[in-house]
Amino acid sequence: ASGGLNGNATTATTATNVVGGANRVIYNSASNSTTTSSNLTFDGTNLSVGGDITAFASDMRLKENIEQIEGAVAKVCSLSGFTYTFNEVGKELQLPKGKHLGVSAQDVEAVLPEAVAKRPNDKYLTVKYEKLVPVLIEAIKELKAEIDDLKAQ
Repeated sequence: ASGGLNGNATTATTATNVVGGANRVIYNSASNSTTTSSNLTFDGTNLSVGGDITAFASDMRLKENIEQIEGAVAKVCSLSGFTYTFNEVGKELQLPKGKHLGVSAQDVEAVLPEAVAKRPNDKYLTVKYEKLVPVLIEAIKELKAEIDDLKAQ
């Protein structure tokens, strides 16, 4: 790292050329040295990752109390996908401009509360979209079973 910090712990306002370039996220590498990568950037709104994101845990050896998702088709059918733009409050929260795709967090919360969280630092809900995938898988399997039953008749 090069550059310097102007001021002291109380008055510090500017760190210049700490590591790397603009928008890079600072992290400790495997060798425990502070570094950045052009593959990991954050511009204040968008986080860009040049590789895979590994989150949470999917290994069955870590799980217990496993329950099959029932009524997945009905749950999916209670949701609506739509396009939208953010209203004035969303603009005040500096949410991204333009047209987006999504679902209603309130609708998701009614059938899949595990897939909804509060946005950090405010009162608004957000959908954890990756949590919808298991329900979509089970919905497809339910529909496949119905199709197979109809074909057998």
